[in-house]
Amino acid sequence: YIVAIELLCAAQALEFLRPLQPGRGVNEAYDVVRQHVSALDGDRVLSGDIEALRLVVRSGVFARIACDSRDQERTRVAAITAA
Repeated sequence: YIVAIELLCAAQALEFLRPLQPGRGVNEAYDVVRQHVSALDGDRVLSGDIEALRLVVRSGVFARIACDSRDQERTRVAAITAA
């Protein structure tokens, strides 16, 4: 539940940083969050949102995003180092 709540808060924080764009991995995670939970535009009960994100976290989607981002960064650094 803690990770789900953190993701919910992080996605909402990105709403306030527009028009700035996050990095690829953060943007991909944000998109996944928003596929399951809409942005807050007023008060509402968040238990359903938290539960939805908990299930997504348990599915491993965010772990795959993190691994993909890490692998892309390693490839980028290796290309720069080799040049």
